[in-house]
Amino acid sequence: MDFPEFKNFVKYIQIGKVLPDSIYVHKSAIQLVPINLSEFILKIAGTLEIHDDNWNIVKFSRRDFKVTFLSYPNFDEHSYPSLKQSFTVDLQKLSVRKANYSASDNPPILHRKETFVANDYPLKALFKEITSEGEKLGLYEKTRTIGFKKNWLRLISNKGYSLDEKGRLT
Repeated sequence: MDFPEFKNFVKYIQIGKVLPDSIYVHKSAIQLVPINLSEFILKIAGTLEIHDDNWNIVKFSRRDFKVTFLSYPNFDEHSYPSLKQSFTVDLQKLSVRKANYSASDNPPILHRKETFVANDYPLKALFKEITSEGEKLGLYEKTRTIGFKKNWLRLISNKGYSLDEKGRLT
């Protein structure tokens, strides 16, 4: 697959969290992206030995010939899971960059988890509730500042709340 084909297939993804430069899809919904694209990225993961237990979100770049395999080990259990590691595959340069966040005190975190999964995902309703709660408290008003753990926790604290061990607001 070349970049124009990749870009065209990415344009037709109808699931996931859509941002201006990328689309994020949970592993459970990979079968809902165009089949040529899903087969392509699964082949990439296999060829590069990025095993299934090393990722659960794939990030499709909308502007570059890149995919990133992201590992959020507590995706189902934690309201706002932290990124453990990522594998960014530059398909133009045929290179892989691994980043490890497991020891970071300020890793990237996820919001709006219901957008990453298909409608039949068992926890989608719970994910929607978590997002709705955050919206009611005004936690998503400045999305540019909430992508990392420290800023997110500071915002929650400024609103008079904290997170328990599962990331639930208290």
